[in-house]
Amino acid sequence: MTNSKLWTPQYIVIISITLLFFLSIHVINSVFPIYVMSFSNNPTIAGLMLTAFMSAAIVTRFVLSLYILNINFRKTIILNLILLFICLMLSYDRESIYFLLLIRFIEGVNFGIISTILATQVSYIIPTKQTGKGFNYFALATTLGASLSPALAIMLFHSSSFNTVIIVTTILVVLMLVFLIFVKSFQTPATQKSLNNKLTMLFDKRAILPCALMFLLCITFSSVFNFIEGLGREINLEDQITWFFVSFVALIIGARLFAGSLFDRGYGIKLIYISSLTGFLGLAILMSVDSIGFLVVAGAFYGFAYGVMHPTLQAFAVSTVSAEKRGTANVMFLTGMDLGMAIGSVMLGFIVKSLGFAEMYGVSSLFLIIIPIILFLFIKLKVHNFLPAN
Repeated sequence: MTNSKLWTPQYIVIISITLLFFLSIHVINSVFPIYVMSFSNNPTIAGLMLTAFMSAAIVTRFVLSLYILNINFRKTIILNLILLFICLMLSYDRESIYFLLLIRFIEGVNFGIISTILATQVSYIIPTKQTGKGFNYFALATTLGASLSPALAIMLFHSSSFNTVIIVTTILVVLMLVFLIFVKSFQTPATQKSLNNKLTMLFDKRAILPCALMFLLCITFSSVFNFIEGLGREINLEDQITWFFVSFVALIIGARLFAGSLFDRGYGIKLIYISSLTGFLGLAILMSVDSIGFLVVAGAFYGFAYGVMHPTLQAFAVSTVSAEKRGTANVMFLTGMDLGMAIGSVMLGFIVKSLGFAEMYGVSSLFLIIIPIILFLFIKLKVHNFLPAN
């Protein structure tokens, strides 16, 4: 399935679908709590909408890993996009809490299946010698989709309505279905041994380290994703908080122009060390930020860190396992991301309530010190089974 070129038509189409998918799904994730709050006035219920979604995604990924060797990727994505389209239409102009929770659960199942299949298929399309660069652009598509979605969702919701958001998202789903016309049918290569023992596809110890490090990184990302607006209110810079995201996204794009190539040249470990330090500095600056300039610098430091570390760790996870276990590695990696976001949101939320936003960012920054310490210990102890070849 692989060849020497990275930018093949199949790779371009998969990257395009990934960008549209993460944009559409996170537009819905961003607007659902706001919409539910508008008619329920209950923040707990609004939070349950995201909890139902993420819980479904995490469980679905583990179930999917049992059958990923047997399914046709293209057909499975098409069926799930059609189901997502139906869910979006059914949520149009609805205000039933229980019905919307059910819709959110089904959408979480869709997210778990489609995101895992996209990551797995792209891992087989990318040439082995360009693993870092290939996952670099794939991760850029996911991050851009997730980063642009909150602004788009809030703009559409406040300028029009929830129903407008639904219509725009369904258009994106239809566009993805059109793109899928150009995707070749694909199924994970498998050995008879792996087909006979599906339980081996649930887990691979060689992918533990990068997935655990991604879990820690996403705890810190949850602090930015969920609480940066609250920090802006606390320091009277609410109207300027968008400058943080401007520099954050700009540095993500900039970092990914070279991070993948450096991973492929054998600098993966060093990239993690350097980006951990810049991420720590970015969050540490947020502890005492008092001007737009410091917001921009903090966003730049943290954007560089996330922009480098996300694709590096994903390439790390996939490169440590055998070819038939790439789907397993992707399931573990994406689950680490989701758990980091979910646990981080709750844990850091308690810290905000007890200490405040500035102090919470101090605690969050410590996780970016833990990451290189863990990596250093694995290298020092020479646990080579858990480290990438480069």
